[in-house]
Amino acid sequence: MEIRNKYAGDFARLADIVAENDLDRLVRKHNDELAGAIAVFNQKRPELEALFNRDELPYPKDRERALKYIEGFYDTINDPKKLEKKILGNCR
Repeated sequence: MEIRNKYAGDFARLADIVAENDLDRLVRKHNDELAGAIAVFNQKRPELEALFNRDELPYPKDRERALKYIEGFYDTINDPKKLEKKILGNCR
């Protein structure tokens, strides 16, 4: 014989609301941290590119390839659709 508590549905819903709020909070925190990380990367871009733009470095083709890779990286992190597809989608 099953005994049902008339409040069981209310408590279940309360648990769902708490879980949703926790999830929302975590998503907001993740988005804030992600935006902060992207801002730091964007701030450091000139320094990073300068490492490969020095004429005294050997292997000009490798330097060009590295700069192209860096350009692609920044293109990805600064485009929300590309960021989701190429990076965030692979993190889940």
